[in-house]
Amino acid sequence: MTKNNKTSKPSYEKPSFSDPKHEQSSLDKPSFTFNDPASPSKPRPKQ
Repeated sequence: MTKNNKTSKPSYEKPSFSDPKHEQSSLDKPSFTFNDPASPSKPRPKQ
């Protein structure tokens, strides 16, 4: 069980770190979602 977990962890991080596009996509995704609701979300959390 521990062996499987160890292999699964690096397997997921390896491709993510190795893929510079994948990392940008992850940052781009939250950036876009934050920008979209940033207008209606800004006054909401302020309340």
